[in-house]
Amino acid sequence: MRTKLGRHASLLLCSFGLLLWMIAGVMLPVFADTQLGSLTMHCKTPDDVILDGMEWSIYYVGDRNQDGELELQGQYASFPVSLEDESASALTDAARTLETYAMQFGLDPLATAVSDANGYLKFSQLEPGLYLVSGKGKKVVDRYYFPSAFLVEISASGDAQLDMSANPKFLSMNSNAGSWNYTVKKVWENDEDYLENRSAYITVEIYRDDVLFETVRLDESNDWTYEWSSTSFHQWRVWEKEVPEDYYVVYRSNETQFVIVNALTISSVSTETTPYTDDVSTETRPTDDTANSDSQTTPDTEDVNTETIPTTIQNDTNSITTAATSDTTTTTKTTNSETEKLPQTGQLWWPVPLLGLAGLISIAVGMRLRTKE
Repeated sequence: MRTKLGRHASLLLCSFGLLLWMIAGVMLPVFADTQLGSLTMHCKTPDDVILDGMEWSIYYVGDRNQDGELELQGQYASFPVSLEDESASALTDAARTLETYAMQFGLDPLATAVSDANGYLKFSQLEPGLYLVSGKGKKVVDRYYFPSAFLVEISASGDAQLDMSANPKFLSMNSNAGSWNYTVKKVWENDEDYLENRSAYITVEIYRDDVLFETVRLDESNDWTYEWSSTSFHQWRVWEKEVPEDYYVVYRSNETQFVIVNALTISSVSTETTPYTDDVSTETRPTDDTANSDSQTTPDTEDVNTETIPTTIQNDTNSITTAATSDTTTTTKTTNSETEKLPQTGQLWWPVPLLGLAGLISIAVGMRLRTKE
């Protein structure tokens, strides 16, 4: 009886070992088909200020679906953010909005990096997909520089490894201006014939240096607008607590003005949005506390052109569209002959040798049991 059981155990272990070896053999070519990419960035302003020590984070947010359309994935798939419009301005809006969600929910980035003494940093070993790149502000002498978030798509074909390079753009403000006036405005889009879908009001949280500062209500009585001021310099952001049903949200901002856009998503209404400019002046006139009530000054800020120009960079059969704007990022790409491989499933190479080793051990134990019999 014991001899019979030993033979069965030996046969089972040998069969299991062979199965593991077969699985490893199947996975190997699948893993080898996927390539690694990278993103190299240079943090330098148009007036040649090197922003060394600036911290950046990169987030994997999605990829193209079977129809070739950009699609949010994972925890980002539940956010009311649209990627249907792949124009430069729409992708810029999507990047800012996804950045707001990542900050609000404290989402962990895929990786972080800090610019070196020359302003360079690099993210390596990036699988194909869509990435959000977000940076933290930095003070240089008496100016604060705020990096603009952007989306970058890593995609490759053939035997080439895809390397992207980006020149981030920045807003800047004089930290010694004395005081600042800020505005948040709610804008409705694509629902002019469906006004019944609008909420009677929305609740907006205002954050100062990532700490909740104030909660306000926007509705028709205040023209969906709220203003506040500060006599000391802080970093601000706004958050709409609940996005109305059947709407998606877009966050837009410059140095002192924030716009929250809700666009209706029903199929009978076009989802294309246009930058909102009415009633949102790009000039603010904060009052200096040391001056009299009749004197007003304009913040010392860099001129920010809101015009966006879609730019398509092509290399062989690969192409990617990025937003080349004054407040976002110019992105280019190159290919190298040397390649590294990653599994398409998002895993690394480690399962292959482990499966092979487990198979070898199973076969060895099975053969030993058979020898003893």
